[in-house]
Formats: sequence, C-alpha cells, structure tokens
Amino acid sequence: MSIIKNCILIVSPLAAMALVVLSGCGKIEIPTEFPTPPPPPAATPVPRISLKPDVELEKKITEIAKEARGKVGVAAVVLETGESISLNADQHFPMQSVYKLPIAMAVMDQVRRGELDLDEKIGVTKDDMVRQGQGSPLRDANPNGGEFTIRELMRLAFVESDGTASDVLIRVAGGANAIQAYLTQIGISDMKVLNTEKELGRDWETQYQNWATPLAAIDLLQWLEKADKNADIGMKETPTPRYSTTVCNCPVPLDHYPDPIVIRILQRLMTDSVPGAKRLKALLPKETVVAHKTGTSGTQNGITVATNDIGLITLPNGNHLAIAVFVSDSPADEKTREAVIAKIAKAAWDKWAEIQSPERKVSKNVIKCANAEPGEQKNLCNATGVRKENADPNFPFEITFTKVDLNEDKNEEYVVWESSWVGTSGGTFWVFAPKGNDFRTLFKTEMTWSPVIKLPTKHNGWHKFLEPRLRIRKDKRVFK
Repeated sequence: MSIIKNCILIVSPLAAMALVVLSGCGKIEIPTEFPTPPPPPAATPVPRISLKPDVELEKKITEIAKEARGKVGVAAVVLETGESISLNADQHFPMQSVYKLPIAMAVMDQVRRGELDLDEKIGVTKDDMVRQGQGSPLRDANPNGGEFTIRELMRLAFVESDGTASDVLIRVAGGANAIQAYLTQIGISDMKVLNTEKELGRDWETQYQNWATPLAAIDLLQWLEKADKNADIGMKETPTPRYSTTVCNCPVPLDHYPDPIVIRILQRLMTDSVPGAKRLKALLPKETVVAHKTGTSGTQNGITVATNDIGLITLPNGNHLAIAVFVSDSPADEKTREAVIAKIAKAAWDKWAEIQSPERKVSKNVIKCANAEPGEQKNLCNATGVRKENADPNFPFEITFTKVDLNEDKNEEYVVWESSWVGTSGGTFWVFAPKGNDFRTLFKTEMTWSPVIKLPTKHNGWHKFLEPRLRIRKDKRVFK
C-alpha cells in the first residue's frame, strides 16, 4: 500500500500501473495490488417443464409426417404452459447444421466468462475450409483465407450456414470435446457434437454420429429462451453488477446465464437466418418472429438423410413455442420434406396461437371527442394533444380506452388508443396517469394496432403490453 501526502498529478506511463492523483488531496492510501475477480459461474441446467401432451394434435402431426415417407421426429412445447406434442421425440436424428446452435452457444458462454471477445480476430487458412459442394461463403469470397472476428464468424455460421466458419468456431471454443462438455454442463445429454463440417464432408456415415433427439433440441431452446427472459427480468434503471444474483427471483441465478447483449446477438442471428424460408416459418403469418436453425444433408441413392429445422416461435399471446422437426432418411423430394416441417409448425400455431386469456384484453370504452362529456371524457381527449384543426372532418376524432392497474399500486392508469383513423400503420397509443383533474402522459407510441393486451410479465414493476396483430413491443422505455 502506498501513502502519498500533499499530492500533485502523477502519471507514469512506464510503470506497470499508472498512478493518477489530484493535487491538494492530502494523505491518500493507494492500493498497489488488486485481487483478480472470480470468473462468472458456469452455466447450469434450467428446471424441466411439466409437459401436457395434446393427443388430438399428435394424431394430426402423425398424419402429416407420413408424407415424408421416412423417419420424422417432432417435439413442440409452449414454454410458458407446458402444452406439448411429440413424435419419435426420444429417437436419434442426424443434426447437420442444426448443430451450429450448440456450437455458437458454447462460444457465447466463453464470451460471457471473459475468455473470448466477439471482436477478437481469428486467422482462417485454406486448411480450415470445407470442400467444394459444402456451403461456405467465407471460402468462396476468401479462397486464400484471412482474419475474421468471432462476431463475423458467428454471423456467417448462422445467417448463411457457413461450414468453414462453424469449424473455426469449434476450434476457437476448444474443439468438439469442449462443445460436448458445455452441453453436459447445461444438462443436455441426448445431443452429440463430435465432428467438424469438414469431417462430415469426407464420410457419409459420420453425419449419423452427430445426432440429437427432438426433446434434447427443445431443452436447448428452452435454455436459450429462459436466458433471454431472466436477463430481461434482471434489467434495472440503476447500475447493478452485470452478473448480480440479487437482481431477480429467478429459478436459476441470473449470473448462470449469458448477459443480455450476448444472448440477444445470438437470437438476432437465428431470426436473420437465411436458410429455411420454406420450413418452420413458411405457413405462419408474415410478421411472426421465428428464431431458428436449419440443417440439411446431401442425397445419396435417392435418400436424403436430414431435412431439419428447430426454433423459437413467438406466439400472438406472448408465449413462446419451442419446436424441433427432423425429417430423416426420406425418399421424398425437397418440396415435400420442407412442406412436412411447415405443416407441422402451422398445426401447432393454429392450436396455440389463439389468445387464451381474454380477460387481459383491453375492453372498449369509446369516446367521440367532439361530443365528449365534461370531466373525465373531455379531459382525456384533451390529454391526447390532438387539436380540432388537425382532425380529419371525415373521421371525427375518437378514442378507445380502459382503466387498469398496470403497476399494482392500487391506482388505475388509462390505456388509450386512437380508433377513429388508423391508416395502414395503426393508430396512436397512450398510457395516462390521473393527475388531479388532468392526466399525465406515461407513454406514447405511434403505429399501434388493436387489440392491445396486458401481459402478466413485467418490466421495472410495470406490466408489458402485447400487440398481437403485428408484433410484440419490446421497447424498454415503455414507462417513465
């Protein structure tokens, strides 16, 4: 410990540690040794979901699966409710590029622990590259190799399913054994990552050694979604330790999950993934958020070993559908194989996408502001700030509102939606709090479609909203 009196500014760039002290500071004790902080804890398994099988829906997907004329494995679970379907869900299916998801998750876990950095540059040589015939935009654009950040390799592996990038990520993570150790660490045993893409390209039978059960794929997706949810719960306006276990009352401590930035980068890559447009998301509404990873093998003697897609689908009611569909050893053409995956996803969507909690819907109380009664109605119309001269005479200004306690303080807020003229982009949406005889604006946003639903999930003590017709709003500035 150093002691400095009557200090002046001291900066020593050649010293092992620069000392910066302001003049006139008196007697200051400056530590010269700093203990190394302990690393973040290892990731751990999430609690198992209690499944509630839907027998009728299972019969339906069994009939759809017959169209592939091969072996089809399915597991789908609504993570918030446990409603589920399965078909051959405990059998082994070759993953092909689906295995890029556990590889990426293992790399991201090392980023979380400070062992890797997303902007760290990694050298890629010709020896790293998969053969021609295997997909690799990296190889095609850089035949002599080069340097790429881990972030760039992640994007190539996920968004473009680049085999070379995936193999380099395996190397960066410490090899296939490190990927397998990570899966064991988070409680997933029925998923095997044993070989590189380059090795898969050398021998036809090797792909069967890199397998997963549909149920294991669901476990992986559940872990990913739970990491995002618990990271979101842990967000606070005031600074807190990034891995603080006191932030939320989570089933598993927050510090055992990737931090929010890391996990959302991964989910964004899954959402932006180019392959698989005709699989899980093909028959779903255009605006549906699908974070997924596909896998596809070659065809030999008329048999295609793997046509796969696994992912997280955000349902209109705010729930999340984890789904895995594997089509193996099929003589059907690609259009038919992909259609089987699409039809199974659509059947699950049709069953579980409906809004099953109508009591959370915003009820209709309509005010035609030109004829609003003095008091609450008139004041509410005035609070929107829409002036008479700005209103379209063909569509007199009208609002729909409800009163609901959004932060459980036993005081109701006013949720208001412009219902007179919404155009193609929706109408304006407000949340007001009573303030004497007036109203205080808590939140305002444009381009909102009805219905708007109050969700049980919260942010900073306030209930979130869902706009099922178009998208879920995830703006963290919802309430001031």
